[in-house]
Amino acid sequence: MELFYNPELMPDHELRATFVGRQELVDELVELIGRQSDGAGVQHVVLIAPRGMGKTTVLLMLRMAIREGPLGAQWQPVKLREEAYGVTDLADLWMEVLQQLAAETADASLRRRAEALRAEYTSSLDLQEAALALLRDWRRQHGKRFVLLVDNLDLILDQIHDEQENARLRNVLMNDGTILLIGTATSFFKEARAYDQPLYNFFKLYHLDRLSEEETRDLLRRRAVQDGIAGFEQMLQAHSSR
Repeated sequence: MELFYNPELMPDHELRATFVGRQELVDELVELIGRQSDGAGVQHVVLIAPRGMGKTTVLLMLRMAIREGPLGAQWQPVKLREEAYGVTDLADLWMEVLQQLAAETADASLRRRAEALRAEYTSSLDLQEAALALLRDWRRQHGKRFVLLVDNLDLILDQIHDEQENARLRNVLMNDGTILLIGTATSFFKEARAYDQPLYNFFKLYHLDRLSEEETRDLLRRRAVQDGIAGFEQMLQAHSSR
């Protein structure tokens, strides 16, 4: 029960057992990824909803779907930490991707190569180019592109707070074909909303609706099974008005 509000810490089987109301969205995102051609013009996505609406859980379920399904042969999911406060420019972003990729694939060699970049390059621009080159090199070696899963993308862009950096990000995402980005945000953020911004009208948007009453009941039942709460159905009926 202590993991109830922290899906990042849940084991996969528990996350899957308590997933309610968003499977259709996960299936749609899997289909979207599967139809992306190799090269320029990849479709990137942002999921928008207030906090607590299940955005992180959708990303985690999507990561599982990629790993366990046919997409896993062509795509490597990489999920950034939910609170990436250290990302203040593109160099930080690509270095964070390298670190998480090394962790998710248990690639000690990649971790060492990424760490060496920090010592070798003092310029942010040089470091971002070197980090991106290392990601491309990993792709060539393993034959997989990246699905980059980014919680709180709006906050990361606010931390970067630089139109030139955003323009470089757009260029990589639009023309490179190495990375498909799926982010989350609590609202439609200015970097993608304002017509004078480099990322204007760049993302396909999905707005998450609230769970229905029946979906909420289903979630509570599934949670009760996981937590071993006996007689929960009777408790649910007795307190249905709440």
